[in-house]
Amino acid sequence: MNGGDLRFWRRAVLALVGGMAAVSEVQAISTPYAGEIEHRQAVVRILERSDVIWDGVPAPTELQFEWVTASADGSRVFFNVRCPYCPGEAGYSNRPFIADSGGGGLEDVSDLFPADLVSAAWSWGNMRINDDGSWLFIETLNNSGYNHVYYRDNHSRQVAKACTDDFDPATFDWFGIDGTGAELYLGEYDAGWSEALQRNRRGLFYADVGGPAEWYFDIHGLPCTEGCDDLNMMSFMGNAAEADRSFFLWNSDEGGWHCTGDGCLHNALWYADLDGSAAKVTDEEHYWASGGDWRGISTADGERVLYLYTELPGEPMQANLVHIPTGAEPPVTWTSDLNGFDPLFVTPSGRKVFVRGTAGDHGYHYHTLFDTLDGSRRDTWSYYIPAAWHLSGMAEDRYYFATHADALYRVDTAPSASADYGAAPRVGPIAFDAPALWHGDGGLIGVSARVSDAQGAADIEWVRLVVLVDGMEAPPFYMARAPLAYPAGDWSSNPLYDDGTHGDDTAGDGLFTFDQVATRKGDYDGMNTWFNEFDLPHEVGVRIIAKDLAGNYGFADTTLTVLDEPCQTGTLSLSNQTISVKRTLCAEDSVELGPGLAAVAGADLYVTAPRIRLLPDSHLEFGAQARLRP
Repeated sequence: MNGGDLRFWRRAVLALVGGMAAVSEVQAISTPYAGEIEHRQAVVRILERSDVIWDGVPAPTELQFEWVTASADGSRVFFNVRCPYCPGEAGYSNRPFIADSGGGGLEDVSDLFPADLVSAAWSWGNMRINDDGSWLFIETLNNSGYNHVYYRDNHSRQVAKACTDDFDPATFDWFGIDGTGAELYLGEYDAGWSEALQRNRRGLFYADVGGPAEWYFDIHGLPCTEGCDDLNMMSFMGNAAEADRSFFLWNSDEGGWHCTGDGCLHNALWYADLDGSAAKVTDEEHYWASGGDWRGISTADGERVLYLYTELPGEPMQANLVHIPTGAEPPVTWTSDLNGFDPLFVTPSGRKVFVRGTAGDHGYHYHTLFDTLDGSRRDTWSYYIPAAWHLSGMAEDRYYFATHADALYRVDTAPSASADYGAAPRVGPIAFDAPALWHGDGGLIGVSARVSDAQGAADIEWVRLVVLVDGMEAPPFYMARAPLAYPAGDWSSNPLYDDGTHGDDTAGDGLFTFDQVATRKGDYDGMNTWFNEFDLPHEVGVRIIAKDLAGNYGFADTTLTVLDEPCQTGTLSLSNQTISVKRTLCAEDSVELGPGLAAVAGADLYVTAPRIRLLPDSHLEFGAQARLRP
């Protein structure tokens, strides 16, 4: 495979002159062996069990954080806490809470529950918050045997029915809201017999908040060969926040649920607008189909929608982001695992797609963010952090919230240099003791990372190096061992030290170091497969994770170049020669190219050093490429 992913290379800027690229003298200078930080983030525990005020609870350890959602502007987070073994005097065993994005202003909002609530444990997950965090919504089952949707105005603390209708739980499932919270999308429902139509009113309903349910899409008009008008063939998937558009799955042939041949292609994702019009998202039907989840099946304008499908039995599950106006469906990710993704959603802007779950044939998405503009992907969680239970949607293409049994986390995936690191450790700068790592016997490199913490150096519990492959800890292909190795063991990560050992100069100064990083040798067709996937030289991702004693984490990512030949000491100069093949040029001081150096068609130069000088009279012809990494 070609290992030259040009997203990661700094390339020379060349002026084309008569079919030849003339290079004047330039210099690219960097701090010696500094690792450019490509991504930085903070994972902060904003609430603990002990922060939750709940009369009658025997001890905070009885509490569990559960479902979570957040306002699109990132200002408020709405979640529930369970006390499954609490005594009766503790009241509801499951309570909703709201808090500011940093955990302040925590408020028990159990006043959402009606007096005739059947069970506080019923229907969790079916809870919504509008874009500015001013209104909350929740679905309940009452003693009447019917479902109701209630809303709460957080300013006035007034609670009322969001829809005046009662809903039979046998046919009513999920609901959604628009961005303002002024409209409810009530999903597929059977509203009963219509004398005028001489059939039941089945399909999709919506309601203005405080008003009755209105029927806007009739299931009767959908194409079918069996199971016509059957709500079991339909599944409401969600709605757009700023457009009058909802999305649903439809099976056009009831046999599609139980047949196993290649001809069982009856499932498709559809959209419907409030004027009653509807169409398939694409022209195709599939063996199996689904969409993104309620956190964001589509962009706010409803023009791009996540579409999951399996084309034929036994084939992988593909996740595409379909552009409805053009029909274009660029792929996001795929998996051959039947468990798929949980969750999978697109942000309101469409800039990011968030995925947790299996990846490819062998990998895993650790809360992976896919950037739809530059095509990059990056894990925003880690194997080395306790697994999250439930996740919110994403605010401002940047923040999301995650629950674990004992805490609620806020994840900031793009903190700027001025971001508040009052809680999480801050990692960086990162540096290496050589320009690159040679994949050969004796090839070693040291890495160091500055870690600071507002509570002081003693607050750092550990610092760890983790390998990334194209932004992921567990890439889609089979890779049982990472390409970097450490004498201490056979793991895919390794501690960094600030105790005067392992290459660390001064104990306790906040500079964490490990000086024995090597490449993994042998077993290339077994566990060590990275070297079969990429041609050298190639870059491997290096993530430094720091954890403090309070359970907060700071991330910083950089890259390390793995070379097929060792770096030269001092300065490497090339002049008065023609290069037509692949060459790796690495020096610990500088590389000088020219004069009289010609890279002709077929040449592939990889150049890395603290200083790179392109001198006059050196040139590149068409068909040659030079990748410069200062």
